Amino acid sequence: MRTQRKAGYRFRAGLCFFYLFIFNFSLLIVSFSAQGNPLREKETKEPEFIVKNGYHFGVCVGYSDAELVIEGRKAAFKKSSQPPDSRYPPVEVTRYLSPSEYNILKNLIEATEFVSAQDRYGCPDCYDQGAEWLEVTTPRLEKRIEMEYNALPPSIESLLIFMRKVRARLDENRR
Repeated sequence: MRTQRKAGYRFRAGLCFFYLFIFNFSLLIVSFSAQGNPLREKETKEPEFIVKNGYHFGVCVGYSDAELVIEGRKAAFKKSSQPPDSRYPPVEVTRYLSPSEYNILKNLIEATEFVSAQDRYGCPDCYDQGAEWLEVTTPRLEKRIEMEYNALPPSIESLLIFMRKVRARLDENRR
């Protein structure tokens, strides 16, 4: 008789633990479904910054327009010819920056003195020498700087060099 009580007690205790496990598990599922998928939220979150860099040459033979757009870690590069030429088909490449590249870019944006930067340096695209630009958008800042092709204005030099290197790497490894 005593063994039957112990067996009944163990059965009820096990049943209670089972119900507690199911109850806690269902609360966990309801909690996650109410909050949404945390991984998906990270994907759709607005990027901290958008940086654009590119160049333009007037009507010429070959690739005359190129642009690199970095939104968060996503880097999209495009180049084309003007007028369209079958020998120079449009090129589009998308890659993701490594975490270290992303941190370097983020630090460069924070360290760059956009306030002291002029909106225009030199005479962009005068005398067919080409024009280049750098555009930065953050929650606190929106700035576009135009310059002669390959110019290095001191206030944005480090950021511009970084963007040119990323642009060259994507252009070089496009296939």
